[in-house]
Amino acid sequence: MNEQALMTQPTVTPDINKNQPKESHDQVVIKRYQNRKLYNTETSQYLTLDEIAGLIKDGRDVIVVDNKTKQDITTKTLITYCCDQELKNSETNSSNLKDIIKNFNGKWSEALKG
Repeated sequence: MNEQALMTQPTVTPDINKNQPKESHDQVVIKRYQNRKLYNTETSQYLTLDEIAGLIKDGRDVIVVDNKTKQDITTKTLITYCCDQELKNSETNSSNLKDIIKNFNGKWSEALKG
């Protein structure tokens, strides 16, 4: 192959970190430490779940990473936020939650239909 042909060949790099989230300039990366504190790497400040929700409501792409394992825990963190909000803002009681668990088959949308 000549030098010009080499320059036009696409570079393919294997993804050795498949379980790790991919960062982009549009993302706000939040690290969760073992003490459950959440750290915004963009502003170098600790923040709360409510503040993460605020970033999302402002249109930011937020990703939460466990600082020790480097795993993406965004879904788990957002579910925690949603559950906390539900408990704060509704009449949800243990009876309702037991009914959801009885009907839960791995899909929230079906479990909530009852």
